[in-house]
Amino acid sequence: MSTAGRTRTLPQGDVQRFGLGLFSCSNIGFGWFNAYAHACECADLDLVVHVGDYLYEYAIGTYPNLKELMPGRLIQPSHEILSLQDYRLRHACYRLDPDLQRLHQFYPMIAQWDDHELTNDAWTGGAENHQSATEGDWETRKAIAERVYNEWMPVSGDRWREYQIGSLATLFKAETRITGRSELLDLNATLKGTKNLTQTLIDFRDGPLSSESRTLLGAEQEQWLRAGLRRSTAAKTRWQVLAQQVVMGEMVVPQEAKNWIGDDATETTCKELTVALAAARAGLPYSFDSWDGFPAARRRLLKDAANTQANLVVLAGDTHNAWANDLALGSTAVGVEFGTHSVTSPGFEATMSRASPEIVAAGLRARNPNIAFVDTSRRGYASVMLSPEGAVGNFHFLRTIRERSTAMVESRALRIAYGARKLQREA
Repeated sequence: MSTAGRTRTLPQGDVQRFGLGLFSCSNIGFGWFNAYAHACECADLDLVVHVGDYLYEYAIGTYPNLKELMPGRLIQPSHEILSLQDYRLRHACYRLDPDLQRLHQFYPMIAQWDDHELTNDAWTGGAENHQSATEGDWETRKAIAERVYNEWMPVSGDRWREYQIGSLATLFKAETRITGRSELLDLNATLKGTKNLTQTLIDFRDGPLSSESRTLLGAEQEQWLRAGLRRSTAAKTRWQVLAQQVVMGEMVVPQEAKNWIGDDATETTCKELTVALAAARAGLPYSFDSWDGFPAARRRLLKDAANTQANLVVLAGDTHNAWANDLALGSTAVGVEFGTHSVTSPGFEATMSRASPEIVAAGLRARNPNIAFVDTSRRGYASVMLSPEGAVGNFHFLRTIRERSTAMVESRALRIAYGARKLQREA
């Protein structure tokens, strides 16, 4: 017999307070799911939102490698998941974790996959970690992954959906990974053989990267979200919350990052940083997998939010690091973003070990004024407390993931007043 669980329905009418838990990137091999356990001890959460990488597809020894692998953390099957049976077994393996079981026992969940529920760096037409020559048809693998996700997860089968939290908020669950995502741009391929680095980077920035045809949501979903924002604000709903997979705020690498890489960094990491620093000098972002890689699509979304006078709160994950961003169109404040750090997957500290996390955070904030807060070294989860007067985003940092414990190092709160559309900065 399974353990009895509890759930609740969404409230109707006037709502004075509503608490959301936000999770992302829970790789079972790196450690214990203490973030889930801590959330189950909280009294102020009404609903949890998981924005992806609920599980990982890799074979044992790939990510994490065998030295990083946490003893006693079961991963089945032992090979990379590919078949229907593989995906089912990996989901079942993760669900053996007692803290993940408790999370589902305690809370209703709004869940959205990211790439690792399929395979790394997935997009509509393929993935970095899918080789058709040896692993078969991409559409078949994608269909298997989606089928098994729908079998195991508390979802309706809709790739995107809208939830009404009384008069307080409309929560939009969007899908940015496989429905309408354009192929990831490959800067390394663009730079190969170039004789004029600066001009090539400028042409890349003003050409392929800025193309209006590049999309994360696809035309149909963009139209759905635009209409939903309009309905929500017309009904005088206080907050418009967009829960989706990848970070929306801008992030360019500061040049001093060359001093952050540890002596144990791989040759690949060093080459990637060299390219990232050159790209940054041309105003190019660090990641093309996030909304930074789709600036025209981001501009359209923020324009829709501004035109409807939405009070936009974006929820994201994916990067393993904690971010609080102001979102703007030029000088016009549009909304804020809370990008949660990971449950277990390592962040920038894995490669930027020469500099303290405080130095890394200060450098990132100085180069990117939209970043109100960033933490690049600790694991945990985030929560967002909504009220008619304002919202508070909390980043909860665990003491460890190497043993089962709900001990916290600290929680960091960032606030936004209703109507301000930007975070309150510390003096």
